Amino acid sequence: MPRGTNTTRDDRKPEHGREQRDDPEPTPAPAPEHTPPARAAAQEPAADSRNAPPRTDAPTTNLRKAPPRSGKRSSKPSRTASPRGTRDNRPAPRRRGVPEGRAVRGVREIRDVRLVGDIPDERREQDAAYEKTLRRLSKASVNKHWEPYTDIPWDDAECAIDPEDPRWILPKMDPLGAHPWYLAQPEAVRARIGLWRQANVCKVGMQFENLLKRGLMTYAYRLPNASAEFRYIYHEMIEEGHHGMMFQEFVNRSGTPVEGMPRIVRLVGELTQPFSVLAPSLFFFWVLAGEEPIDHVQRRMLRDGSARHPLLTRIMSIHVAEEARHISFAHQFLRRRVPRMAAPQRFALSLAVPPSMKLGAWFILTPPAAMGRRFQIPDDVLRQTYWGADDSQRLIARAVSNVRDLCADIGLINPVSKQIWRALHIWDDKD
Repeated sequence: MPRGTNTTRDDRKPEHGREQRDDPEPTPAPAPEHTPPARAAAQEPAADSRNAPPRTDAPTTNLRKAPPRSGKRSSKPSRTASPRGTRDNRPAPRRRGVPEGRAVRGVREIRDVRLVGDIPDERREQDAAYEKTLRRLSKASVNKHWEPYTDIPWDDAECAIDPEDPRWILPKMDPLGAHPWYLAQPEAVRARIGLWRQANVCKVGMQFENLLKRGLMTYAYRLPNASAEFRYIYHEMIEEGHHGMMFQEFVNRSGTPVEGMPRIVRLVGELTQPFSVLAPSLFFFWVLAGEEPIDHVQRRMLRDGSARHPLLTRIMSIHVAEEARHISFAHQFLRRRVPRMAAPQRFALSLAVPPSMKLGAWFILTPPAAMGRRFQIPDDVLRQTYWGADDSQRLIARAVSNVRDLCADIGLINPVSKQIWRALHIWDDKD
């Protein structure tokens, strides 16, 4: 054959009835004399069995062509297929929960589909209604909002602040305003006490809304893209910032050295920011503890005409209009979130809400001891009007009535929490 011709094993011609091989064929040992036919057949040379046609009566377990023999055995494991279920080719163990014939990488998709399908229709409807409410509130914040230095006539003559203006005299709804000691004071003194009282409420409101904005900013920091909560929370923070500027401007123009919350409360308030992420439901109840009491008092003063000074009337009108959206958002947030909490967490929350509401209303509706020292108000008068009077307790109970009704609707009123509401004198027996 000419050099360079490419031939395969099958193309080579056999010689003397045997196949030519590259390696020498080992000579089989001769069979001993008088060997039984069965043993003789088993000891026939392998070459003869290779040249013989395959048997049709024997099962063919391996139809793959055997590799050529060489002097050195290959170190790689044989890839010869074995019958299914044999020791050499056991079926791969199937992962638990994965249907046979289904790819393992599809387990995550199957699990996600099941989780989505397991969401109750009622919960999906609640989520849709919640997002619809947030979009409506966001739209209202765009269409109806006020600027503190544009929509309030600070420099008008009728809005000038005179400490002895009789329009600052406390109304009858204020516990001190109906006390005989207060009514016996000169008109100028009553006016100064009333101006101090309103300025302190504005200072407390500014401090509270400062803490509120910090918590809302921390909560919004973790919200995902396309979140309806994110947009409205930023609308609320902008409006709360305007309220803080509005309140502080009133304090500055009044000339009263009010401090607002007690110092210990201001220090503790610095720790409330992380709770908007660690315990969002409790944080939003704190939001209501600061918003509901002042909203209740201002609405009542606007309704019965107790806010007689035009500057105070304008400030209250703006605050009440925008605060209604903030309170609505907090109520909707809690109505959606609290029923989905675990029972132990919900029980713990039910015990924490009454003290939170009591303290929030107390700091806003009760004047500090500094006012008593400045105007020499007797301690027994303050005790009879604010610190232990029945009228003051009823005012605080009415100021938190909306939150109490909310707790009843979302399952936070139980025999234990109800006793806490009663012990703090903020429970109405009609409920």
